[in-house]
Amino acid sequence: MPTIQTKTNIDIVINALKENYTEDWSLDQMANISGLNKYQFAHQFKEETGISPYSWLQLYRLFKSQHSLINTDESILSIALEHGFKKFLPIIVYL
Repeated sequence: MPTIQTKTNIDIVINALKENYTEDWSLDQMANISGLNKYQFAHQFKEETGISPYSWLQLYRLFKSQHSLINTDESILSIALEHGFKKFLPIIVYL
């Protein structure tokens, strides 16, 4: 992932997301870590990174899953689950 220069409260959230990217994160949890309310946090995050917090998290999950997708014989479903894509399970199972 490219390095993005952000203010300290957004940096703290980004570091927490990186350390726990497989967890289910809510906007409230992210905002709580930043010390802002969820509306201020979402606005500041997007202003500083160019994308929403949830989009950033999804892109980071994709980035982290690349190695497994390219270099293992694991199924896409198992790799997706390993890397935090649990919310899409019904769609993936249906396909």
